[in-house]
Amino acid sequence: MTKLSQNQDSFLWNSSKLIAGSLALGGVLFPQIATATLVTGNDPAGFRTGTFALDFGSGQLTFNGTTYNSNPAYSYKTDVSGSAGTEFIWGPAFSANALIDASDSYSTGTENLVDRWQTGYMAYQPGYSSCGRYSCWYYPGYSYSVVTGNGTTGAWTNNSHGYLGFRFQDSGWHYGWAEVTVSDQYFDIDSWAFESAADVGIVTGSNVSLYVAPPVTQSDQNVPEPGTLALLALGMAGLAAFRARKV
Repeated sequence: MTKLSQNQDSFLWNSSKLIAGSLALGGVLFPQIATATLVTGNDPAGFRTGTFALDFGSGQLTFNGTTYNSNPAYSYKTDVSGSAGTEFIWGPAFSANALIDASDSYSTGTENLVDRWQTGYMAYQPGYSSCGRYSCWYYPGYSYSVVTGNGTTGAWTNNSHGYLGFRFQDSGWHYGWAEVTVSDQYFDIDSWAFESAADVGIVTGSNVSLYVAPPVTQSDQNVPEPGTLALLALGMAGLAAFRARKV
């Protein structure tokens, strides 16, 4: 028997033992490629005002743009609130590439994102007459505005564009983000995403899932049945024995 044939027989015999041993242990482990579980979307309508509900999975965020105008007072603002089982991160907008996960603080209720406002009232100057030696003049009354204050407030005052982090309950917490631009009572939901896998963080602005699936056994994969593997092992062992007798 040549050295090459010896190596070939050794390979066949060892391969048959490996397959048989794997069967005895209940299956072969196969690595499972991580499955992207990110769900994404966008709102093609552009800027909106009034009330708009953004639905994602079993969660919901409601944006509300309102206008109040009573000269000289006014208020142009946008608020956001979450439905039951939906929480979001209060405070300034997130920038891109920020991690949203269980380490963040979440709240419910309604948060004001931006409010450009002015306070004041209308005053009235009564009319009066003025007379000279030969005639009189009448000066009619008039109204005028008195401004007592103005400004811009809200969580997103210094950054009208950014990412809002949120999570919702559905057999665990699902984390997500919404890219929003706010201008007074107008808001634009540029895009959004959330993890369909529970308890997995998400990166703002990214369409890449952080989910990594664990290895699974043969029973979870589309692989040959144990009977097929057993026949393959027996065939390889028989071939090795035949070659040994032939030599």
